[in-house]
Amino acid sequence: MGFIRGSLLVLVSFLLFLTFLISNVLLTATLTVDYENLQEDIVPVLVDVVEDQVNFSETLVEGRNFVEEYCNQNSEIVLGEGDFSLEIPCQNISEGFDSALEQGISDAVDEIYYEEYDCEFWDCLKQGDPLFLVSERTHDYLKSKFLQSFLVIGVLLILIFLLVVKKSNTLILAGSLLVGSSIPFLGLQKLTEFLLTKDILKFIGILFSKVNLVFWISFITGIVLLAVGISFRIFGIGLRITEKFSQKKQEEGKDKKEKPSDKKLEKPKEDSIEKVEKQANEKVKFMDRLKKKLGKK
Repeated sequence: MGFIRGSLLVLVSFLLFLTFLISNVLLTATLTVDYENLQEDIVPVLVDVVEDQVNFSETLVEGRNFVEEYCNQNSEIVLGEGDFSLEIPCQNISEGFDSALEQGISDAVDEIYYEEYDCEFWDCLKQGDPLFLVSERTHDYLKSKFLQSFLVIGVLLILIFLLVVKKSNTLILAGSLLVGSSIPFLGLQKLTEFLLTKDILKFIGILFSKVNLVFWISFITGIVLLAVGISFRIFGIGLRITEKFSQKKQEEGKDKKEKPSDKKLEKPKEDSIEKVEKQANEKVKFMDRLKKKLGKK
């Protein structure tokens, strides 16, 4: 029984570690494709990339006179190179070409993020559209999977609670596994810092920009669980819970044994009746013998 219980505990603990790891990945991805993050982190990177590759600002500067004349009759300028096009509001050009470019890219990100898709998540993903990965649909899908992971974590924690002998060890084990699942993200944090220093890899680095935040969330939460579990252990709270479980099992065992014991109690009653009858018969026989002796005299 102890071997089976220990094996199940190892298996459930391994599954909990994997679930923690997957939930951390889902949280990182969810935060990355959040609208506020895209505006704060990705838009500046795209501005630099567009400046380096297309030189929109330089184009606008060279055609200043044309731009001013064009904006007198239109609300926006559409610039493009190859398959890429960008709409720049004329009202922002007066604030500076760099500001106009940034606003144009911000508007483009808005349009991409809130674009409606008629396909399911995996079907859209199979179509190979990279812009789908930074859409609201992707964000909502990842967020729902992250929340579902809490249900799996809850079930696994209940199983661990039932399997461990000392119940306070549930929090200690969960905290240790959560801290362990955060360690790989510390390595990804170093990778992100390296990618952000390379202009050509900046966009890839942005995809891991929230790794640092997720690492600290998991690490601190794991430490808190460890501290609470150790406190329970010190103050004997886990021992009390264990004793209550043991007491409940003992009471159930006593209830099962009560029925056989009732039968055993019936036998002493029968034996006492037989003894009384035997004593009465002996007294009757004694009186008969006494009468006979008196009669002879």
